[in-house]
Amino acid sequence: LRVWRLSDRRCVADLTRDASLPRWLWFSGDGDSLLLAERHPFPRLTRWRHDEGTLAKPAEPPLPADLSADGKELAIGLKTRQVKLGRLPGNEFATLGRHGEGVNTVAFSADGRVIASGSGAEFFSSDNSIVIWDSSSRQPRHTLRSHKDTVTCVVFSPDGSLLASGGGTDILSSDNDIRIWSVADGALLHILRGH
Repeated sequence: LRVWRLSDRRCVADLTRDASLPRWLWFSGDGDSLLLAERHPFPRLTRWRHDEGTLAKPAEPPLPADLSADGKELAIGLKTRQVKLGRLPGNEFATLGRHGEGVNTVAFSADGRVIASGSGAEFFSSDNSIVIWDSSSRQPRHTLRSHKDTVTCVVFSPDGSLLASGGGTDILSSDNDIRIWSVADGALLHILRGH
């Protein structure tokens, strides 16, 4: 794994010895931090600071995760049903709350004020909920229920007013639809079918 500077096409860091093959990569909004989510030999999150040129490993290694646009906060979801939020560069994570089943997806809004998390089990899921969290108060704003199967992904619109969520685990799922929600009041606005 190498980090390249596009302006002169120069390799600024070779992380091959320090990181296994990453499953996901995120750059912070200021471009100074790179977050690596690795699966092998076990799930872990690794943060690389460009200005320091070192790898710093957080205490907990869960996936999924999302980094705020300013690179200062990390939201993580756990199969133990918890959603956690941490300030970087630290290893302390506060628990925002719990879902009824494992957390499959988390996302920050562009301004970092809101976090969404989605849950559900791989087979015979009963929770299938989305929670919209206030990142400063760390309290839930809305719990959204409409998916008939596992919530697999959530993403905010650029202005943060809408949330899109995807459900279903395979083509045999009863819910391979995308739902569009209002972040302000949690209202379901549209269901896009046929995916």
